[in-house]
Amino acid sequence: MNSKEICDYINSAAMRDYLLSIKYEFSSAEAAWVVYNHNNISLDSKIESWKSILDSMPDCKVVFGNNTFESFHDALREYIYLQEKNLSCLPELSDGEYFEFSLQIMHQNNGTTSWTDESHECFTSYNDCLSYMLKYYSAPRHLEKGTSRLIRKMSLNPKCIEDRVASGADYNLNGEITDLFLDTGEEPLLMDAFFWGDISLPTPFEVGDIIYNPFSGFAQNSPTVICKVPNASESSPSITIDPYDYEIEGYHLFPNSQGYLMVIEPLSHYSDYDYYPLDQLEGKQQIYKNLSDYLKNKIDLSKFLNIYTETLFNEQCKETRSLFERG
Repeated sequence: MNSKEICDYINSAAMRDYLLSIKYEFSSAEAAWVVYNHNNISLDSKIESWKSILDSMPDCKVVFGNNTFESFHDALREYIYLQEKNLSCLPELSDGEYFEFSLQIMHQNNGTTSWTDESHECFTSYNDCLSYMLKYYSAPRHLEKGTSRLIRKMSLNPKCIEDRVASGADYNLNGEITDLFLDTGEEPLLMDAFFWGDISLPTPFEVGDIIYNPFSGFAQNSPTVICKVPNASESSPSITIDPYDYEIEGYHLFPNSQGYLMVIEPLSHYSDYDYYPLDQLEGKQQIYKNLSDYLKNKIDLSKFLNIYTETLFNEQCKETRSLFERG
């Protein structure tokens, strides 16, 4: 795979354009992680791309936490073998198992992220469960960003609550498997490296930029003004589990507040983020433009605070006027 083909898998248009503009050369580990991190392609498509990486890109040594892959290619071959094996085993049930369709819905409340798990009917046929899941997508609220769709194998007689879920898969809106989580006892370290780890890539983002994650919901989907730039290196041979290497910190309007700004750490990798369309900033969100100017040293603190106070006052007047007109 060449750099252009790898960049096509990056979720963020801003990141894609930037890495192409600097003619960034990916290692095979970086390329494989980028493919894994794509938000919507099927696992079958990812496997084909990983095989292409093995055929066309040089091997490398990669560090993940306390583990070192002397040959990333060997680790990736093992990972592909087990994923293909698990894909074929997923529709099969052992004694005392059944399939269950489940939705995990993300909620954002007072700056805290939580998940609820909506489980539905039980099935002894994988195809019946998949058909039910595809039909269930017709409900608009289940198509919202921030919702994860799963089919899980469940045990009727688990030894403990942790053993209740034997295995399962994540799905995109087309009903295609995008990732597997199977308790087979054969999970390679590379599975943890992809799921928990992150690659340090060069980024175009700077302090003061207004960004958002268009692929996710709630706080991530809302604009954020960067106050800390990710610590991305020019080239990284490691898949890191240290969040300080890849996190973004930025100012975000506190939900349902009168304009209180809080610092948040977005949940996903910065390669999922794009520049927020400035013409879509409305109401109190107009504060973000002035905060951006302040962080970029275009205006001083006194001017920002004056504009901030004036904007909040004007928006509060509009809200009060609207209440009286409705009343």
